[in-house]
Amino acid sequence: MVERFGLNLTTIDVGWPAAAAISYGTLLGSLAIPIGIGINLLLLFLGLTKTLMVDMWNFWHAAFVASLVYAVTQDFTLGLYATATYLVMIYLLAHLIAPAIKKILWVPKHYILTRYFSTWVLSCYSFKLVI
Repeated sequence: MVERFGLNLTTIDVGWPAAAAISYGTLLGSLAIPIGIGINLLLLFLGLTKTLMVDMWNFWHAAFVASLVYAVTQDFTLGLYATATYLVMIYLLAHLIAPAIKKILWVPKHYILTRYFSTWVLSCYSFKLVI
């Protein structure tokens, strides 16, 4: 197929396992879990959310954001800010979509808040508004 169509691919898709491993392998990435727990507890304490993040594995998304921002800017503080901002957005989005999750999936006390799920929910709501 490569020869027939003259394809010349220069990028390899290593998938999420490699991305997660690389993300946690950086200093900022290793801080994503304690930062995420701290932000989650602060938001709970302030009453801004009722969402408790218990899925430690999916902190790799925040670690990826922090590592990517640092790789591009070489600014450690900006990497911390980026991961904190990302986590706050995900926690608040999980809190906002909880009623829809309860209605659709019939799970009264559980919220789904990985970045991938949250972005799909936003995409579906946007699509629904257009239709």
